[in-house]
Amino acid sequence: MHFEVDMVIRHPLDEQAERFLRSVQRGANRVLRYRGDERCIVVTVEAHAYDRDGALRSAVQEVAHIYPSMAFEASSEPRLLDT
Repeated sequence: MHFEVDMVIRHPLDEQAERFLRSVQRGANRVLRYRGDERCIVVTVEAHAYDRDGALRSAVQEVAHIYPSMAFEASSEPRLLDT
């Protein structure tokens, strides 16, 4: 099953972060979209799993690879993607 999960990263969405996330989207990572402000970034990632708990674990792993030294957390429950 395919889910999407919103993850909140405690870092401002500045010009450098925006360039970085655009390059991540072009790469092999599963970033679907992102948005943010001067306080935090919300990154929506695609997570492949059998259930919502697995999707959340997968999303955490994905964001940990993208932002290994940043604090982050899920902002909502995983949602099923239409495939």
